Amino acid sequence: MTLRMLRYITELYEDLIRSSRVKTLPAVFPVMLYNGEKRWTAPEDLNKLIEKTIPGQYIPEFRYYKIAENEFSKDFLKELKNSIGALFYIENCSTDELKREIDTVVNMLRSERPAELSLFISWFRYIFNEREDIVEEVRGVEEVKTMLSTSLKKYGKEIEKEALQRGIEKGIEKGIEKGAHKKALETAAALVNDKMPIKKAAEITGITVEEIKKFMA
Repeated sequence: MTLRMLRYITELYEDLIRSSRVKTLPAVFPVMLYNGEKRWTAPEDLNKLIEKTIPGQYIPEFRYYKIAENEFSKDFLKELKNSIGALFYIENCSTDELKREIDTVVNMLRSERPAELSLFISWFRYIFNEREDIVEEVRGVEEVKTMLSTSLKKYGKEIEKEALQRGIEKGIEKGIEKGAHKKALETAAALVNDKMPIKKAAEITGITVEEIKKFMA
């Protein structure tokens, strides 16, 4: 990711140089927003990816600013009392949790300005499949509560079904991977039994020598 972020910036710089005569390049603040379920573990510093075989002053330094939604506690998000906090809060809740905590989300939005509130509603409706391009300005926070309740009631079961389906699909993928791995092991063993060197069989099948030996034991 750190290399990809750096590439985005250098491509921007190259485009600016080609399209205009710039004496200095603009500063770019690289922000990476992550909303996945797993913990973010990728290095944030480019120099952690580079061997230290030359003097440090010649090794490039670059770092992006990470915002991982799942690293914020719900208590911290509640204190923000704005649409960003509410958005992160919702994405860290299951459908059942969100049904129980609609009032909490509404309280987080109570002080938000109409423009930001409208954007939040637009995002929420998009997530719950109400794909409206334009959302009218919300006149009161209680309308948010009504919208949340209605959307959750209408789409809660659909979201749960989609989550279940994703789980089933993931299980099928794992099953396919497991089957392919076993087939590769069997192929490697057959090659070895046919007098092929075990290292060569490992190269051909992508199975490690240790796995082949264990399978044939």
